[in-house]
Amino acid sequence: MLKCVLKTFLCFVFLHILGSNGVVCEPDVLVQSNGGGTARLQCRFLTTSLLGGRVSWTKDGREKIVNVTDCGAGDAITTCQVHRSSGGKYTVEGSRSVGVTLIILNVALEDDGVYDCKAVLVDGIIEKSFRLAVTYVPNEIAITDVVKAVEVSNMSTLYAVVDRPYVLNCTVPSPCNPPANITWSYGDVTAVVSEQANHSSARDSPLMTSSKSVELTASEENTAKTISCIAMHYGLAAPLQTNVILEVGRLPDSPLNAEDWISSVTVDSFTVTWSHRSSGGKPQRFTVTYCEVVRPEECSEISRIVQTRTRIENLRPFTLYRVTVKSHTVYGFSEDNEFIERSTIPMSPKELGVEGVYNSQLGRADIVRVTNISGPVPDGLCFQLVDQGFEPSADAADAAGQDCVNVGQYIVWPQGKYWTQMALVAYGNSVFSATSKMTGMEAGNDQGRCEVILCYGHKGVGLPVIIGASVGGSVLLIIILVIIYIRTKGRSSGNARANRRLPAQPQQTRQQPGRGQNVPDDEPPPTYSGVKYQEVTDPTRSAGPLGELYTTHHSYHQAQAPQEVSGIPTPGYGNGQYYSRSITMDKKTAAAEFSDRYGYMDPIP
Repeated sequence: MLKCVLKTFLCFVFLHILGSNGVVCEPDVLVQSNGGGTARLQCRFLTTSLLGGRVSWTKDGREKIVNVTDCGAGDAITTCQVHRSSGGKYTVEGSRSVGVTLIILNVALEDDGVYDCKAVLVDGIIEKSFRLAVTYVPNEIAITDVVKAVEVSNMSTLYAVVDRPYVLNCTVPSPCNPPANITWSYGDVTAVVSEQANHSSARDSPLMTSSKSVELTASEENTAKTISCIAMHYGLAAPLQTNVILEVGRLPDSPLNAEDWISSVTVDSFTVTWSHRSSGGKPQRFTVTYCEVVRPEECSEISRIVQTRTRIENLRPFTLYRVTVKSHTVYGFSEDNEFIERSTIPMSPKELGVEGVYNSQLGRADIVRVTNISGPVPDGLCFQLVDQGFEPSADAADAAGQDCVNVGQYIVWPQGKYWTQMALVAYGNSVFSATSKMTGMEAGNDQGRCEVILCYGHKGVGLPVIIGASVGGSVLLIIILVIIYIRTKGRSSGNARANRRLPAQPQQTRQQPGRGQNVPDDEPPPTYSGVKYQEVTDPTRSAGPLGELYTTHHSYHQAQAPQEVSGIPTPGYGNGQYYSRSITMDKKTAAAEFSDRYGYMDPIP
């Protein structure tokens, strides 16, 4: 006896084999179903009631689903006993003269398989096999632009770069059984087609999705050519198809971008300018990408810019950025784009909590930090004296020289300059901050230089009223001025030779204690202390200081060992009242304490 076994899931192969003893292998019976249908499997044989026999159906060689026995004298199958494994799923019809047909109702995926019919007759055995393929028909097809990771609609334009590989992927996303057959049509365009990939839509499910990609390399002569993806399935009346139209061109040239095209630099922004070049006749837009040099992974971009300039905002102060400008057309982004680097400017000394304190006794400006509310002073930042009205430029000051110092150091006061003429700037990364006023004498005393309460004007006049107008007083004043000049000259020469670093002092960049934290007992909070003296021109008024402050004594020596408010650090004589203020800045409490005092100095004998 010859037994015919058909392989499962061979969807397009039909076998017709006639064997001995009446054993016949029928072709596959294919049933299209998208959730329900009826399959009819006809097992043909010829017998009579005199020959008798029985008929059985099994699925996948294991499960007996129908058994027909004990037929009566009539020809109809209804005279037989029919046993079914599932009453609502299977039924049979037919007769002894034409054979028995198995009917499967509400076909589902689990019904897919091989069904065997076996008729045992008096004169032999007839055995037939049927392949039932439960089909799910595809209803979708799509082309995806792999380069841009977008789906391309039917008959849309595909912009390909000359002689650059361009990959398209065709997919049949709707699950089907058996898998659809995908083909590409590309005419004379150079192409490399991949093998089709089929993917199960669910675990242990015969439903499949399919995909097949093609790599195109087009020339300008291929413009307007049609590229098609076609999906065939024997459950379809007509194949599924989608198309794209090729347009072949070139990438735009990279924009021209120069270092001096970054302008209007502030603490948190700057403006970038560039010039465009060839775009292949297509409209172009620009994209600006900017990254912190020390954090190259932290990048941001501004895209779809129409003009050849843009302002970048919300930047970090005193931070070096790398800026790249790219041009973009329908063919893609420009290549070989140059980058430039530019830093935002630092915060001003005042914003950083840093002051330049004019010290008339020592002929210098002390750089001190009075508050750390803005956090630590950034690394790479130094401080420099400049003229009032300073405009930053690349050669505005010698920032690399000895006159750019850190917090806790000092700058020798320039000769011939008055404190009201000078300002303090922060410098770093080749950029300057905005200026901050110096701390020291107030304006309004004819820009005179003072020693405690003895002043001389820069025009050689402006003798103080406290000396008097007598001839003897004038002679004495000249003698005093000569003494002051000699002392100042010697002090300036000594300072120029001395190391510019101030004496050891408390660290000024330490963060303030948080709420609930204590400063260690062995670490007293640093203070900021100084004494200011001011002449009072009207002795009858003592409610408040009058006149202009004309000298300041301020140094870290005083901060470490503050003098009494009533003490005068430099000998002096005068005629009238004076006003003094002691200022103490306590870092532990971040508060200022002021002590005011009025006194009287006897006239010179």
